[in-house]
Amino acid sequence: MQTLPDPIQAISQTSIDNLDLIYSNDPDELLPTAMLHAADGHIRLRNILQHPAFNRYGAIILDSKGATGVMTELSILASTGRVMGVVKPILPDVREFIRGSLHMLSASKPTKITVYTCPTSLFL
Repeated sequence: MQTLPDPIQAISQTSIDNLDLIYSNDPDELLPTAMLHAADGHIRLRNILQHPAFNRYGAIILDSKGATGVMTELSILASTGRVMGVVKPILPDVREFIRGSLHMLSASKPTKITVYTCPTSLFL
């Protein structure tokens, strides 16, 4: 796995104003296992996001795979108090979110959980 001495090397600017992107460089999905076994794995993402290169962002959105898992938990632990779960309004996804994500949120950090309902017309 490649490590970057300067996190700014990983940030790509997009053609959309005020939107930058860090694309995953983990096509073999080795990162979750590496973070699980690293001594500081549970706080490494949070520490990386404390780097001055990230201070210019008003919000950082982390997209993690699935309702639960190592990277989802690391994303929650790296948050500064606001976490948003996005769920397609179909029964299997909602069940996975309730059983997995909400349980993990309540176990990971003291948070206030607020549920917002989006109009289904957005998903048509």
